[in-house]
Amino acid sequence: MKWEIRYFWPEEQIISLHLLDDSLLDIANYQQKHKEDYYYLLPDCTYNIKRRRDEILYKPILQQAANAIGYGTKINLEAEDDYPVQQPATVLKLQDILRKTREKGIEVCVKKESFTYKFATNPGVKLELARLEVKNTVYFSVCIEGKSLYLVEKINEHLLKKQVSCDYVTFLKSIIKL
Repeated sequence: MKWEIRYFWPEEQIISLHLLDDSLLDIANYQQKHKEDYYYLLPDCTYNIKRRRDEILYKPILQQAANAIGYGTKINLEAEDDYPVQQPATVLKLQDILRKTREKGIEVCVKKESFTYKFATNPGVKLELARLEVKNTVYFSVCIEGKSLYLVEKINEHLLKKQVSCDYVTFLKSIIKL
C-alpha cells in the first residue's frame, strides 16, 4: 500500500513549501516526467480510474487517515486474468466498475508535467511537484507519497504545514462541477 497526500492550487495562487534542506532546491535531484491521462469520473462514486497508454486503470483506496489516502496497486480493469484477487466477488466488483466506467464515466484529460524528488528515507518517500492542464486551465499540484504513513505525514507536516489536502477525483469533480 502507498500512502499519498496531495494538494492542488490554481495557477495564480502562490504555494509556500518549507524546506527540509537545500537539496530540494537543486533541480538535478529531480526526475522529470510528462504524462497525459484521461480520468473517468462517475457521478455517484469516488473511484480513481484513468486511461493511460490505452489501459483503463483503477487505483483502489485501501485505507484513509486524517490527510492521507492508502492506495493499492493499480489494476487494469480490462485484463481480468491479471486481477490481483481471483475470488468471484472481487472479479464481479471490478467488472461492475469497468461497466459503470464505460456507461457513465465522464472523461477528463489531465496533462501533467512533473518533477519528482526522492527523500533519503527508508522506506522511500517521494515529493512530486506538478503543473497540470485541465480543460485549458493550469493548476499546480504537490504530492507526498510513500509506504510509511508516519514518514508521509511527518514530511507533509513540515513542508506544507496546515494546508488542506485533496485527492484527484475530488479535485477534478470540483472543476467540472460534478
